[in-house]
Amino acid sequence: MQSTQQGFTLIELMIVVAIISILAAVALPAYQDYSIRAKVSELILAAAGFKTSIAEKATVNGTLDGAGSGLTVNPAGRISDGSVTDTGTITISGNDSTIGTTLDIVLTPSLVGASVVWQCSTEPSSQWKYVPLECRGTAMAAAGTPAAATPPPPTTTPAPTQEPCGASVGATCDYNFQRDRPGIMKCVYGGDGIVVAYSCT
Repeated sequence: MQSTQQGFTLIELMIVVAIISILAAVALPAYQDYSIRAKVSELILAAAGFKTSIAEKATVNGTLDGAGSGLTVNPAGRISDGSVTDTGTITISGNDSTIGTTLDIVLTPSLVGASVVWQCSTEPSSQWKYVPLECRGTAMAAAGTPAAATPPPPTTTPAPTQEPCGASVGATCDYNFQRDRPGIMKCVYGGDGIVVAYSCT
């Protein structure tokens, strides 16, 4: 008894090719974005040495004036260009040939007390999706993507003025539970433990 071997039909092959094409169309752009983000991270790492020098000089002198004097950014590796201003602002640039897109990472120092605080931004702002989270705030807002909103401060309801229920009754409420007995003040508390209402029984 002979067995007949059959291969794939043309329709089956076309279905397989279509599935592979769909997967490639979805995965390839995501991989390209991931690859660019990894290369952009190297630009930020390259600025670490400049940040240390600027912070040390600003801390010793008590000012950012001249903190970046004498520092230069040499094109190498992922860096296509860059600069350091006298006040310590660092710009590290990448282009299509080094990172797969064109953008600038700008690190701006601020002297707060005896410490130097850095703010990271991206130029152009439309390239925010390729940069780390700490560099996205200003860029996302400029690109029309709302940054995370700051929650409003919590509000508290002031306690009402308590008046004695009677000569034989103290005005102190029990904060552990409501007391509802003759001659005792009954208090109602809000979620923050503040008296919001009371009545006399």
